[in-house]
Amino acid sequence: MNAKSSIFEIQCEARQSAEVVACLFHSILFHRTCGKFHYKHDSTYTIGTLGFEEVLCDFIDMTYVRCSSPSLVQTVNKQIDDFVTKLRALEAPSAAPSAAGPSRQIQGGCNGIINLEFYLRNNRWKISDPHLVWEIWTLKLNCDQRSSPNVPQLEDVLLEKLFQIVQTVNSDRFLPPPVSQQNLGNIFDTTHPDVQPYLFKINYGVGSSMRGGGLKNFAGFAGGFQQKDGPPLSSPGAMKKLLKDFLAF
Repeated sequence: MNAKSSIFEIQCEARQSAEVVACLFHSILFHRTCGKFHYKHDSTYTIGTLGFEEVLCDFIDMTYVRCSSPSLVQTVNKQIDDFVTKLRALEAPSAAPSAAGPSRQIQGGCNGIINLEFYLRNNRWKISDPHLVWEIWTLKLNCDQRSSPNVPQLEDVLLEKLFQIVQTVNSDRFLPPPVSQQNLGNIFDTTHPDVQPYLFKINYGVGSSMRGGGLKNFAGFAGGFQQKDGPPLSSPGAMKKLLKDFLAF
């Protein structure tokens, strides 16, 4: 299937990379998270409240909103930190002193790609990866050791991307439908005590792993995630039908 795909490309300083990813991914997850479902019967439920908090960035002159869930924040930030650690390991080192003069800092860059994917799960499917990816957000980061005067202000770029995120989530013509309590874990991540995001996973690649076949699950860069199983989808109606069939008992 062709999942809904959005691609952002941002240039920033290496020290700003973690906050760039966190700003965008936490903002997306805020729109893809619900309060906890409380079931009275198998198909009758109420939804709890969703708390939020404002985060002040250290290296970017802006704030963003995220879910006020320590569990969800820790889960997401750990994966962002892993990505940024590998990304910054590619930074060029300082040149060694020489007889010709004092040492200087080499201005080297590092590039990486990180994906936030939302998916459904159906363990009845006898395949190696019984996941149906329905939405992908891709961030391409081009990082330098210092800012360049020839690129737009990072704050302006991020604000533009945040507006695009809001427009995209508000224009959705489909989302995975409500389900019975028995099937809830096939759509939502129920492991957090205070919130319930749609099932998601984060993939990333840096440096040489971005080239050739080293970075799997990134077919979305060409315009859509190609799912091996299932027909191509050309309309929201087709997606709804596939979701219904996928989640059927």
